[in-house]
This record gives sequence, structure tokens and C-alpha cells, in this order.
Amino acid sequence: MPKAGTRDGLKRLGFWVGRAMTVLGLGFVAWMLWSQWGQINAREPVTFHLALGTVCLAIAYAAMMVLQALNWTTILFTLLPDPAPRAHLFLSYTKSQVAKYLPGNVMHLASRHLYLRELGLPHLPLAKASLCEMVLQPVHAAITICLIAVFMSGLTVAGWDVSGLAPYALAGLVVISFGLIYWLCKPLIWAASLVIVRGIVFMLSLGTIFALTLQLVSADFVGFAVPVSIIAWLIGFLTPGVPGGIGVREAAMIALLTGPLPADDVLIAVIVFRFVTTIGDLLIYLAGNLFAAYMMPPKSAE
Repeated sequence: MPKAGTRDGLKRLGFWVGRAMTVLGLGFVAWMLWSQWGQINAREPVTFHLALGTVCLAIAYAAMMVLQALNWTTILFTLLPDPAPRAHLFLSYTKSQVAKYLPGNVMHLASRHLYLRELGLPHLPLAKASLCEMVLQPVHAAITICLIAVFMSGLTVAGWDVSGLAPYALAGLVVISFGLIYWLCKPLIWAASLVIVRGIVFMLSLGTIFALTLQLVSADFVGFAVPVSIIAWLIGFLTPGVPGGIGVREAAMIALLTGPLPADDVLIAVIVFRFVTTIGDLLIYLAGNLFAAYMMPPKSAE
């Protein structure tokens, strides 16, 4: 086990790396906006069509976030030694969702943990569930990218043709994901299929929502925007300490899509997509507090 001083040093390093990556990402986005401002300024102002589309996509994103909340509930419910109210497990996810935008990108995990500890749930299953979720989410993203590459011939990422390797990568990732589940928490192996399927559906939905956002801006549906947005999500997720992937995710999408697509279309779509996901996170937070909290019995009555 690393010493307390070493752990604190690593936390500080992760925090500052996250800050630096956020600043660099936002700086890149700002530079691209400045360089493309002439084309952007010449476009038509925000239309009712774009505003309505943004709201509809935000609602769709919030609905898909329910899959993530259900995955958290399934993982935790499987690991707990004694049954616990599923409503509280679900609510622990929705109540903490907006905290991921705070500096450090760990407050949503800490908030969930504290909320459930107040209910008397043991520390070890909570920690194991968080670790399981953090490991599985990037695996879901990687499996989804490989699935898309299998069916999308000629898919290139940063100039590399990934279609030929996709079937082998997909098989390896499936084996790795089940191996990780078995190693982290053997009881979860039977719930693994449900968790993985939900995760893949969420990732596909995330990519499709971005592609539809791009269509709102450019009037064309671009299929390869789906895997590109998942890759960008993965980069933002794996970058330590970046709150909500802000800056890093946008920079990755701009870098991967500018060239094949007009830069001004990509820039506007990326900014609108950040509004879509942020509004969606706020909606699921409000829905969890207003509906789940209202419908379930109080803590003392359970």
C-alpha cells in the first residue's frame, strides 16, 4: 500500500494534470473559434429549429443516462451483502451526477459514497462498485468502437484503418471485460451481460446523439461522427482530473473531425453538444430529486 504522503502527492499531481489538460483543451477550442470566427459569424443566427433540436437531444441524453444509473444500481445491488432499497441506490447516482463538473472530477463518486454510507451501507462494497464502474465504462466504449468498426468498412482514426483489426480487438475486449469483472467481483459475473449490454447501448446512443447534433448544424448525418464522439468521450474519461471532460473532449472531437468536415460546422456542433450533455445531466439530476425522492419512502421508514 502506498504511504499517505505518496497518495496525497499523486492526488495533487492528478488534480494539476487535470487542470492543465482542461486549460489546454479549452485553449485549443478558443483558438479554433478565433480562426473560424469569420465563417461562424457569417452564418445565420441561432434558429428555433436548432434550439428545439438541442432541447430534444438533451432530453434523449438524459433518458440514456438512466442506463448508466441502472448499471450502477445493478453493480452495487449485486455486491451488497444484504438487500438494500434499489430506489436509494438509483437516487445516489442521479443526485451526484452534476458533481462531476466540479474540479477534480471525483466529487460525484465521493457524493454517492457519502450518501449511501449515511444509509448504513458498508464501505467495501461501495468502493468495489465504484472501481468496477470506473473500469467497465472505458471497456464499454472500446467494445462499442470495435463493434462500429466491424460494420463500418474503411473506418479510419487519425489516418489509421482500424476496420481490419476490429474483430480481433472486439473479441479481446469482451474476454478482458469478463475477466476484469470476475477478478474484481465474482458475484457480478451473472449480471455482467446486462451491465455490458446497457453500457454498449449508452455509448451507441451517445455517439448517435452527437451525430444528430452535427446534423442540426450541417444538415447532413455523418456516420463516422458516432465512433469519433465515443473516442473523444474515452479520451476525456481517461484524462485524470478533468471535470466532466470539459475542454479535452471538445478538443479531441475537433481534432478528429476537422478536415473531413468543415471546421465551422464541427466547432458549432461540439459547443452545442456540450450544452446537450450538460442540460441532460441537469435534467436527470432534477428528475432523480423530484420523482425518485418523492415516490420512495423516507430513510427512517425503510
